[in-house]
Amino acid sequence: MNMQENRDLRDITRLQNNMNLAQQQRAAGQATAAMSAASGIAGMAGLIKPEEKNGDDSGVTTSSANQKAASNAQTNLLNLQNQQSIVKQLSRTAPPTAAVPGATTLGQYYQGLGQSLPSKQDRAPLYEQFGLGSASSYEGDELQNIELLEQLQNQ
Repeated sequence: MNMQENRDLRDITRLQNNMNLAQQQRAAGQATAAMSAASGIAGMAGLIKPEEKNGDDSGVTTSSANQKAASNAQTNLLNLQNQQSIVKQLSRTAPPTAAVPGATTLGQYYQGLGQSLPSKQDRAPLYEQFGLGSASSYEGDELQNIELLEQLQNQ
């Protein structure tokens, strides 16, 4: 009986090995088929030459659309640069923060900072900001300029 069991075990092992070999061959065949299909698709992709037109056949080519977009971007940039930005408004009204020893006039004060004297319209918001009066009441007279200079020097 032991001999029969050994034969049965050998037959089962041989059948199992044959099944394993068949599965490996099938898997290798599927991998080869997938690689062939991918290679074929890649080869065909090189043959495709898309037209440089939009899908609506309006006659607008991609290059002309790109040129128009670049032109629009340039125009929008120029428009933004021409508008008054918040940064420009702040730099106009923000008071300088350094004292200039010996300055007795606003002109000397700004010269000591290495700047030119701002216009009366540019100084008016500072006058109001320091609580010296409204910007519309600032006329740039001697008394108002002295008050403004004192505030600038003492901040």
